Amino acid sequence: MTGWGAHLADQTASGLWDLSLAPQHINMLELEAVSLGLRAFLPLLGGSHVQVHTDNTTVAAYINRQGGTRSQKLSESACRLLVWCSSHNILLSAKYLKGTLNVLADALSRGDKVLHSEWTLSHQALDRLWVQVDKPCIDLFATRFSTRLPLFVSPFPDPLAWAVNALDLDWTNLQAYAFPPFCLLGKVVRKVDLEKPALVLVAPLWPSQHWYPDLLRLAVRPPIPLGVRRGDLLQPRSGVPHENPQALQLHGWILSESLCVVPGPRPQL
Repeated sequence: MTGWGAHLADQTASGLWDLSLAPQHINMLELEAVSLGLRAFLPLLGGSHVQVHTDNTTVAAYINRQGGTRSQKLSESACRLLVWCSSHNILLSAKYLKGTLNVLADALSRGDKVLHSEWTLSHQALDRLWVQVDKPCIDLFATRFSTRLPLFVSPFPDPLAWAVNALDLDWTNLQAYAFPPFCLLGKVVRKVDLEKPALVLVAPLWPSQHWYPDLLRLAVRPPIPLGVRRGDLLQPRSGVPHENPQALQLHGWILSESLCVVPGPRPQL
């Protein structure tokens, strides 16, 4: 409810809401964000078919159906937007994009708010890991701002990304690094078990979690403590550090025998 954000290729636009818009329903604000984004990028869009990706299903439907029957106000606003697009020779359509994949626009709209899916480790913290294992070249869960390796897989479409949505990729025989949001760790561990990539995973030492026994079973050596201190875990765009990174007990987990590692015993359940 603070502001709006949009991106097109490597261009971004954002702003705070006018106070007169603050009481509006969230659907109206989402549609207004689409309108402001299109206007911001107008010099790049004239004469084009533009597909807007939005994490609001209602707004996507009202754009694609050229209005709707549930909200007269929203329908009128959608029609005004489509008329504006037509006047600039823009053919507009919309596609729903899950909020978890809408990371950059979300960050732009929230200003200095902390995004829990956007923590990244400093290069200094990762150097403690790379001295013990070969550094891969692909960062599976990153944006152009948070990546720590030459290639990265973005959660949203990005022309700079090697691929989009890591969980949709086939990880078989892939050599990569992953520091996923903690809420995805269960899916990541299951995918490693099924597809057997050569993966360096950063995850907490949390024995009470349901995925922890499987993670221990997949590890080829004891987890490597990263000794993360304040300033080592931060938000990539704002540089805001995590308040208590030591409490997360972040470790590096080596999940393949094919990775070159310092010899050590296998972890025990």
